[in-house]
This record gives sequence, C-alpha cells and structure tokens, in this order.
Amino acid sequence: MKLNDTLKLLMVLLMSAGMATTTLTACGGDEPGETDVETDAGDEDTGGVDNDGGEEDTGPDADTGPGPDGTIDLVPPPARCGEEGASERCDEDPETFEFGAASKISALQIAGADCCFDLDGDGFEDNSLSLAGSLANGSLADGIADGSLSLILEHDGLTALEVGQEFNVNFLLGAESTADGEIIDPASFDSGVAPQAVLPNATIVDDGGVSVVEAGPGTVVIVLELFGLELSLAVRNAVISADVVAEESSLETGVTLENGRLGGLVLFQELVDTINNVTATCECLGNPEKLINMEAESACIEYTEAELAGCVDDESICGDIAENCSAVTSLAPALVVHDVDGDGEKDAISVGMTFEAEPAVIAGVEAVVAE
Repeated sequence: MKLNDTLKLLMVLLMSAGMATTTLTACGGDEPGETDVETDAGDEDTGGVDNDGGEEDTGPDADTGPGPDGTIDLVPPPARCGEEGASERCDEDPETFEFGAASKISALQIAGADCCFDLDGDGFEDNSLSLAGSLANGSLADGIADGSLSLILEHDGLTALEVGQEFNVNFLLGAESTADGEIIDPASFDSGVAPQAVLPNATIVDDGGVSVVEAGPGTVVIVLELFGLELSLAVRNAVISADVVAEESSLETGVTLENGRLGGLVLFQELVDTINNVTATCECLGNPEKLINMEAESACIEYTEAELAGCVDDESICGDIAENCSAVTSLAPALVVHDVDGDGEKDAISVGMTFEAEPAVIAGVEAVVAE
C-alpha cells in the first residue's frame, strides 16, 4: 500500500463517491429542497457515541430538511457517463472544449465554531470540525502556497455576472499553472470533460447590494490529513456561498470570490470505515478487519512498539495510524454532535470551511500519458 505523501491536509482530486481515499468529490442532485432519494443513515451510527445536545436536523441554510421520522434526504449523485441523463460533456473532446469562467482557490481552511451554516435550525451555525482547525490549517495553507493543492472552480453555464444566473459549480483539480492559464488533471473528469464533482443549482443572488454565488446541495468528499492519516470525509448536503468581486471579475479572465463558505455533515461511521479500509491492507498490522470498533470494550486494537516498528517504507503510514488510533477515537465525543437519523444517538460531524478564490482561465487538460 502506498498513499500519495504529497497530499497535505485537504487533497482536492475530484472523483466519484466511494473511490480512492485521496479524492475530493462533489456530487449533484435535484433542486434544493426537492431531493428524491431518501437514505436512512441508521445503519451508519457511531456505536453509541454519547454527546449532549438537542434533536438535530438540517436548517434552512442547507435547504434539506429531515423527514417526520428524523431521517435526512441525502442528495443523490448525478448520472455517470453511459447512464441515462448523463452530462452532454461526456462526449466532448478535452483538446477542443471551451471551458467556462473559472476561479482558483487561493485560501482554504477549517473555520471556527461560529461558521458557516445553521445545519440544525437552532439559529446557530454548526461546525464541530472546528476543533481540528488548529491541527490542520497550517498544512493546508502550506499546500496552497507551494502549489501541491490546486483546486479550480469552473462556473459551468455562467453567461453573465449578474443576479439571476443559473449554472453549476464544477470542482476540478489543477495539474499545472501556465502563462495561458490552468491545466486540469484529466482525473477530474468521468469521461470527455464531464466533471466527476459538481455542486448543482448555482445562482447569483443580491444580498444587500452584494452579488453572492450560492450552490448546492451536493456531496463533497474531502480528504483530511490528521495525525499523519489521510481520511476521506463525505460532506453530505453540502452548500457553498461566496461574494463575487465584480470589479475584479469577467467571463474572459475569471471570477474573484471572497468570504466563501462551505458547510455540510459528515457521517462518523464513514470516517471509521475509511480508516478500517486503509488499515485492512496493512500487512505489518496483520491486515485487521477492523482497527476501530466503537462497539468493542476497547475502540482500537492495541499494538506493541515492536509490532509497530515492523511498519516501514510504504507501510510506515500503517504504524502511524495504529499508534494514533486512540487519539482519533477520543475526539469523537467532541466532534460527533448531530443525530441525522433520529435514533437518539449522535452520528454526524458538522463541517464549516472558508475559502477565497482568484480569477482563473482554464487553458486545457493535461495529456494522458500512455502506460
């Protein structure tokens, strides 16, 4: 097993949900408030992570509310290329396709507890992931500064920088910055130039004289490096909002965004499953079926120093995971504060992130190197 050690804190490679743990995925669905695929998260609980707090739901900011039994309608992914209803961009040639106006993320961090969306409708913004900000944000800033994290937002279908526009925000991974513009990693696409990651239902609204881009809900999968471990986190019912700086923006040169916010929910059991899926490939740990079992007397399998010393070279990450397992699980009571399925047990983490973006031009797609 070898994980990409150039990925710092939040790797932003946009792939389909459930793919590799080094991906960031955004999947679109129906119009806000009209999601038609209901998923009961009841099978994905924390095994009894107890936290005090009231009944949780998604608030008006997220625009996806719980059903009468406490379940939450999760936004379904868009049709894949080859499926009915797939994007017309599936058949476009990357070498000749003309991309829409774009923005390049210039700052991204886990926000404080008072940002970014009221996900439970109690009048306060929810962001339990804020507790990890001090551990993560330094590495994230370094990744953006040195170019190892390059995330491009394509405003697909935007035809004018004015209120009332309807479009999609495509998340694309930048491969290289050139004098002509940003070159996109081909892994950003399903087929042709159909993006793997989309936040649908984007529009520009007037907020007190300020033009604001709003998009979502969708599902955004981020990879968080914590204690040396890359953790794939699916942010459910994700929404974004950002101010458009009109005087620094145009359809030809790109769009400047300020005061950007991203919010949503992460199911704790999916986080646990990600860790277990990674460590199940670790021969030096004995390929444990479950390194973490929240229902067991001890949540983590314990290893001796001698056993961990056997995790070297490509498997060194395995030793780091096992050594820090208790640190990950000990954070659960503070992070897992939302009950999304109405069973009385807390099973989700609220996420709030802030971002800024500078104008960008998409100049093309990196050529695929034949193996």
